[in-house]
Amino acid sequence: GIKVYDKASLKLPFLGDILRKVFLTRFCGNISTLISSGVSINKALRITSDTVNNSMYKKLIGEIEHRVSEGEKIVLGREDAGDEPYLIAARLKNIPVIVGRDRHRAGMYAIEKFRPDVIILDDGFQHIGLARDLDIVLIDGKRGFGSGYLFPMGILREPISSLKRASVFMVKGSELGIRNYELRIMNLKEQNRPLLFLEYKPKAVISLADNSRLNVDILRGKKVAALSGIADPKSFRDTIEGLGAYVIKEIIYPDHHSYTADDLNDIVAETEGADMVVVTEKDLVKLKGCSIKGLPVYALAIDVELKDTEAFERVLGLN
Repeated sequence: GIKVYDKASLKLPFLGDILRKVFLTRFCGNISTLISSGVSINKALRITSDTVNNSMYKKLIGEIEHRVSEGEKIVLGREDAGDEPYLIAARLKNIPVIVGRDRHRAGMYAIEKFRPDVIILDDGFQHIGLARDLDIVLIDGKRGFGSGYLFPMGILREPISSLKRASVFMVKGSELGIRNYELRIMNLKEQNRPLLFLEYKPKAVISLADNSRLNVDILRGKKVAALSGIADPKSFRDTIEGLGAYVIKEIIYPDHHSYTADDLNDIVAETEGADMVVVTEKDLVKLKGCSIKGLPVYALAIDVELKDTEAFERVLGLN
């Protein structure tokens, strides 16, 4: 029948590749035109389906329309978007998260498609070619500026003198806990910029098995294996121990590490004697669909708590 023919035609050498490109180009062009003209996405999908002369593509577009009707979102997976953007999108349910190497192009896309009042640029202080209204510089109160040298000799991406471009400084930790060059705290104050402080606060633990959220008190008194693939694993361990858990094993992978089957076998072998495995939220995203046999796995959910929210609102011009 027609379905067998349509499916077979897409698999033909050379011709199949051309057909797939034609159908994809036609789909993207039509749906983009319709949505930008104010047509709802569901109606646009129905209209576009009629312009694709292949039953396999019609079926796929129909499935997408159904998912949209049911309230599902069409987003990139972690492998394509990256673990951090994926996690941000998972937390900010109704806020578009756009990923792109070209920040200007991504910003123009956001303006065209979503007409936002505000665009927040993650890790964008160095993108000096992109005009901003506000530059927020986040500084770790414990690490400070490290040795004061640029990478790879130190931890800085730019000279400290670049701080003059900042609009506001936000320091993780309390002012009394600042060390390491004294964080050049006087220099920051001499910049005549607002200086705010924040803390990371554990809010819940999330089960890998069923995504349920539990009180952090579940960690108290437990023997824990701490598993992380982040830039600052010591801070993660300190947070777990601060909640009353006993970290009997610390398993550290490089930042942005993607876990393999071999990694999971090694983790199982190394977590003997632990009551549970505790990971970061970023690592939980990468462990979805995996199984660490015999042990419950929980992610520690962290929120940010500002010391002076009114001061921050003044910086944003909200009061």
